[in-house]
Amino acid sequence: MRVLYWQGCLSRTRNPELVEANIKLIKKLGFEVFKLENEGCCGDPLLLAGFMENAKVNAEKTAKTINETGVELIVTGCPGCYHSFKEYEELGVKIPEIKHITQIVAENLDKLKFKVKEKEKIVYHDPCELGRWCGVYDEPRKVLNAVAEVVEPLLTREAARCCGGGGGLLQVKADLSIRVAETRIERDIEPTGVKKIVTACPACYSTLRLGAGKRWIATGRKKGERIEVFDFAPYILSKLEG
Repeated sequence: MRVLYWQGCLSRTRNPELVEANIKLIKKLGFEVFKLENEGCCGDPLLLAGFMENAKVNAEKTAKTINETGVELIVTGCPGCYHSFKEYEELGVKIPEIKHITQIVAENLDKLKFKVKEKEKIVYHDPCELGRWCGVYDEPRKVLNAVAEVVEPLLTREAARCCGGGGGLLQVKADLSIRVAETRIERDIEPTGVKKIVTACPACYSTLRLGAGKRWIATGRKKGERIEVFDFAPYILSKLEG
């Protein structure tokens, strides 16, 4: 089956390595994958800002580009894009089926062969737009539990704190955004004693990394105490055979 991988603005412009990791992981599942060279914005910032007419115009333009490919399935690693595409129907715009990377991997988990001998402990951070907004909680945990021992942060699932990167906050109030990330780590993750965080969102990945760096400095730069942050696809790829 031929799949369109929707990169998303953040990954496409700032974290292209995440795009390649997601595409590689989808190919491991047996799909043929391509991406658009003329990919625009999904329109999530317009939806979040309440500019519904502008969002509809953007959605119609984006849908035309996608539908012209003839593809039947879109996969993205960005919860913002996933949420936005889910809202297209409310705007009266039709596009093919959309799945988040965690969903398609969970559905095809039996196609992957892992090299894990001993499962390490990780904390999974729920992205706001993937979890609270779209209800995707179980799929990422199903996949991650196949390769690691998932430890829940103190506030999790529907109650999970935001990473601070949502709604464009990192772009307009960087200091506040990073402080929110620090709070998430300090109050909900550090008490678990786990030193690795996995998330499934490029914004969460970037913001939590900044927050983890700040927390490490604040706690005296102790060796072995810095929390590492991983994105879902690269983390899963690192656990595969071959």
